[in-house]
Order: sequence, then C-alpha cells, then structure tokens
Amino acid sequence: MRNCLNALVLLTTLAPLSSIYAQSLVEEEVIEHALSESSLRDLTNLSRQAALLAAEAAVPPANPELEYSRETLDGPVTDTEESFVWIRQRLDLAGVNSRLRDAAALDAAARMAELDLIQGDRIATIRRHLYRHLSAKERLDHLTDSMENMSQLIDSASMRVAAGDLSEYDLIWLQREYDDIQLKITEAAATLNSEAATLISLAQLEPEASFDGDVLPPDPAAMSSSELLNNQPDLQLVERQFEAAQKRQEAASRQRWPSLTVGLGERRANEGAFRSEGNLFSLTVEVPLFGTGKRNLAAAQAHASSLAAERAMVNREVSAEIARLQAVVDNQRTIAVRQYQRSQKQQLAELARAAYLAGEVSVNQLLDAERSDLELRLGAADAALEARETFIEWQTLTGALP
Repeated sequence: MRNCLNALVLLTTLAPLSSIYAQSLVEEEVIEHALSESSLRDLTNLSRQAALLAAEAAVPPANPELEYSRETLDGPVTDTEESFVWIRQRLDLAGVNSRLRDAAALDAAARMAELDLIQGDRIATIRRHLYRHLSAKERLDHLTDSMENMSQLIDSASMRVAAGDLSEYDLIWLQREYDDIQLKITEAAATLNSEAATLISLAQLEPEASFDGDVLPPDPAAMSSSELLNNQPDLQLVERQFEAAQKRQEAASRQRWPSLTVGLGERRANEGAFRSEGNLFSLTVEVPLFGTGKRNLAAAQAHASSLAAERAMVNREVSAEIARLQAVVDNQRTIAVRQYQRSQKQQLAELARAAYLAGEVSVNQLLDAERSDLELRLGAADAALEARETFIEWQTLTGALP
C-alpha cells in the first residue's frame, strides 16, 4: 500500500514534467537553438547592420559644387554678354575625412563587441537555468530514493507494531521523517518545473523538450592570462573605443592643415559680332586664421588619454578577476568531486537499516544515519551546481563560451 502511495505522490508532483522527458538536449544544443531563434537572431543581425550603416554614413564624401553665372552689359555701340560654368571639388588632402571614417568603422566594431557582451550574458543566463534544472533533477532523484527506503522501513515497522514486536513510537518517527522527505520532494519538483519552464521560454524550445548533462564542470582550460585576455569581451570593447579615439585625435590634428578646392570651368563671351570661348582653372586654399582646430585637438587628446587609462584599468581588473574565478572554480570543483566520492562509498544508512531491523540501534540512530547520507548526496549536488555557476561566470568573463 505504501509503495502505491509513493507512486501516486510522484505522479502528482511531477505531472507537469510528464511530457518534458521525451527528448533530451545537452548544453550545446540548447545554446544553438537559442541563438538560431528568429527574434534573437533578427535582433543581433539588425543591430550589426545598423552599426555598419551608421559607420558608412558617418562622414560622407564632399559633394562637388556646380556654378553657372551670366553677365550682360549694355554698351553705347554693342552689348556684351558673358557666361561662366564652374564645377568645384573640395579635396581631403590632409586625410581628415578618411580618419573620421576609420573612427566610425571602429565605433561599429565597438558596438558589435557590445552586442557580443549582451549575447554572452543571455547565453550565461540560459546555461544557469539549464544546470539549475539538472541539479534540481539530481536532488529529486536522491530524495525519491530516500523516500522509497523510508517507505520500506515504515511497511516493516507497521507489521512489527501489529505483531507487538515494536513500539508505536518508532513508527511515528519514521512517518514524520517520511512526511519531511515528501515535503522536500515537492519543493524540488517545484524548482524543477520552474527552471524547465524558464529555460524553455528563454531558448524558445518545444514544451516537450527535456535536458541532460553533467552538473559538475570540467577543469578550467590551462591557458595563460595573455591568451585568456585575447578574447575578453570587455577588453575588446574598450580597445575598439580607444582605437576610434586615436583616429579622431589624428583627424583633429590634421584639421589645422589648410583645405584645397579645385575648380574647372568654361567661359563664353559675346560682344557684337565677336564670340570667344575659354577654359578656366582655379585653386582655392583655406586660410586657417580663426578655426585652427586647437580645441577639437585638445578634446580628442583628452578623450583618447581617458580611454587609455580605462583600458589599462580594465586590463588589470579583468586579469585579477579571471585569476580569482579560476582559483574559485578549481577549489569548488575539488570539493564537489570529494563529496561525490564520499557519497559513492558504502552508505551509512544501509548499515543502520540492517542494524535497526536486527534491533541493534534505535530509531533515532537510524534516522540520523539516513539524514547524514541524504545530506551528503544533496551537498554534493549543491557543490557541483555552485562550481558550475562559477565556471559559467569564468567562461563568460573570458569569452570562452561553448
């Protein structure tokens, strides 16, 4: 009867998950599906396209100027008529516009690095929910095993109480422990359902999707700090911003150079019976008396210097954080592995159950052993999840995503 009740309890608790375990997805498949989801893909592509178009439109080439003029003079004998056609083009001999266009392209690259940061955070959020779901499933398995063991003890104790071989005191304690485990199962199942629903929503998966994978993370890659910093998203962003500021500083320094405008034209003159035509050529040089660009140069230099200082600060901070997280992951993973190894050894609860049935230990000693083994298994699952979440944080910081 107790086993039938156990089955009913589990079916009722896990009913929302009955359709989820039809197909198992691992981490890489979940991320691949999330990245290929239409709204996220369109958002990323449109944002990148907007950044590139903004860079192309930032500094358009100077347009040519077309001028036409006509003069008429009324003379005492004959009238004179002159017409001029000019086409002028301003030349960027100093290379100001080309450097500003380079700066705009670097701004677009910085925007793309920023989008990579946002996408990396989205992926990290999905991965956290995935492993919280897997951890909740592992906890639920341990609790279910413990409840089944407790159910067998209750069935045995009930028969002994009915036969007069055991005090009802023991049966009450066993039933209380069973009720406590059942409550924990309900909580674990609620977490399992919640994390699965959140993960399915974030990754736009089918409602019947299920998930698989090891919660315990692998060893962090044995890479040097310089290698890890090469793909670091925050450094990529500030590096592109610094390079753009350098290009604007170069452009500002060349704004002091005079600009040159080249003109080509044609002149036609009519004076009585005489007609004449000729070609025109002009060079116009700007004299920088007032707009020397000193203030623009000073502002550009100050901005570039501030970004250089920010780049150095971010480099130091990120290097220290990467080293810290790597040490934390190593430590947490070592603890989790040791707890898993301890939980795989001979169970204290097995010995206590045999001793209790033989009348060698009390019910309180039995329950202490049961709780100790259960806490050890649950602690190993919690330690693995803690190590995995720190590992995800380390991967996100270094840009070493799966």
